[in-house]
Amino acid sequence: MPVIAIDIGGTKTRAVLYDDQGSSISELMTGTCHLMNEEEAVVRQRLQACRLDATSPIVIGYAGYGKSEQLRTWISRIVSEEFSGRKVTLMSDIDLVMYSCLKGRDGTAVILGTGSIVINKRNNVITQKGGWGYLLGDEGSGYAIGLAALKQYVLEAEDRSEKSILSTLIPEEFELQDSRGLLDKIMIEGRPDRTKIASAARIVLENETDIACRHILTMASLDVCNLILSAADPGEEVIAAGGLSHSEAYLKMINERAEQRFFIRKAEHEPVYGGYVKWRMDSSDHTMK
Repeated sequence: MPVIAIDIGGTKTRAVLYDDQGSSISELMTGTCHLMNEEEAVVRQRLQACRLDATSPIVIGYAGYGKSEQLRTWISRIVSEEFSGRKVTLMSDIDLVMYSCLKGRDGTAVILGTGSIVINKRNNVITQKGGWGYLLGDEGSGYAIGLAALKQYVLEAEDRSEKSILSTLIPEEFELQDSRGLLDKIMIEGRPDRTKIASAARIVLENETDIACRHILTMASLDVCNLILSAADPGEEVIAAGGLSHSEAYLKMINERAEQRFFIRKAEHEPVYGGYVKWRMDSSDHTMK
């Protein structure tokens, strides 16, 4: 039987209809269904669009699910109403990544996206390190790298640091008339726009040979290394998911910092694939090969 897997993040939602073998039959990409980032009416419309067929069971990894009782109850109510009559499995987006990366086996996975978090599974005990958000954590994440780039740009704009490629590319990326306009570009109603700030990470990753960018990535990779070492076993292979996992240069730098204490590699599948894995595991009651 096919299954619909839905990955709901803070900025986008991805739904995929998988066949019995885990191949995609159809898929949809739409805006976020996060209730803290979008109006409920819009969320409901987008969830309806994720019903890629009429009968398949649905597995959802939902950003924010599990962080607070109030938000969890709100999410559960809307999901049950929009997918009434369907068999629905609801979990956090972090759990979805765990299933996609580890496929039910023991091991360690790290999410390197706008934020960062490490997930470790041992003998059916799951522990998490990191995931404290942009105020207290997100070490080595897209947000952390982007913020470091913007801070370096400010120093350069005020002649407090030597000019780097950031002096040229940051104004282009954020369409700045002058450096003082940067704050308006990265704030929403007095709060940092995490996604917008994280977008500056792309500039750093694409210009790793620039001295300033190299320094930012070196410090970020060290932070990720320390985060992983707090959870991984010595010599373990760690699976990386999230947008930054697509950067071979960044993963290489993390491995250099690790000095063979662990080895990090990119996940074989995107996080949404975890919905298919979860369904298969529940159906057969064993881990996947």
